Amino acid sequence: LWYNNILGSLSKLTDSTTLEYKPQVAGFMGYLGREGMFVSQQRVLEEAAEENRVLQWFEGLDDSLGSTAAYFDGIEEILAASDPEGYQPCSEASWFVAGAEGYRKHLNDVDPEGTFVDAQGTVQANCDIHPSGAVWVNKLAREQKAAGEVKWCVPLLTSAGYGVQFFLSQSTMWNMPVCVINYKWGHYVTQGKRFKALMYWWWPDQTFEANRPVQIVGLPQDGLQHADLNYYTPPDNTPTATLTNPLLNLDPDLGTPIFLFLKQYRVETRDMLEMLQYLLAGATVREAACSWIR
Repeated sequence: LWYNNILGSLSKLTDSTTLEYKPQVAGFMGYLGREGMFVSQQRVLEEAAEENRVLQWFEGLDDSLGSTAAYFDGIEEILAASDPEGYQPCSEASWFVAGAEGYRKHLNDVDPEGTFVDAQGTVQANCDIHPSGAVWVNKLAREQKAAGEVKWCVPLLTSAGYGVQFFLSQSTMWNMPVCVINYKWGHYVTQGKRFKALMYWWWPDQTFEANRPVQIVGLPQDGLQHADLNYYTPPDNTPTATLTNPLLNLDPDLGTPIFLFLKQYRVETRDMLEMLQYLLAGATVREAACSWIR
């Protein structure tokens, strides 16, 4: 079982009736899981390079050269192509609430219009710029719109507010003119494949791989800042654990050799890329895994 995020949940399995079945960490796969902001299509970088332009904040810097949004599809075009039933209001996404709390705590002096406190005393992201209640715009983007810029923001797509605690703060802290659109899952996948935009994602995953998404490189994670709801830094890439059934070690003839094999083998980034290409070509997960074993 190759899944890192489940480890936190496994620590809660302490009941005597389930303890013997608690998965055991046999080691790590070899490749790193990457979570963060991605450019949805590599051709965004290629088009910028043709004009001898480096999109500076892709390395955690700012928009000081201006006109970054020109390399992405316009927010109006994306909204016009969106199904009205495909949005999820910010107030219905728990990650938006978490992100708004950190944003208000650390950036309210910079952007007091970015959040508000509702009648129940909960900090909410201010997403009333669009009738769906699912679009959030940071201060720099609002200023560029007011100045008459044709493309006044970089669209950032997400679903269920995934990762919003990071990109609300980072868009303002890194001086990025960003508009966040929160979709239901199916529409998020459709729009993420169709438009040149930013997106919050996890790799390796085949959903958007055909578009060759590129991760934005930020500073190393600061755990103390994150604990204080300050998300200036993105999450670190994480080792992906190999989990096994603990009962394997109780069978010395069969289980122990299997456990030792799982503990020692590695799947590197190159291997994972090859398997993703098999999946994109129409192979099943089993066929892709077997291709690696062979």
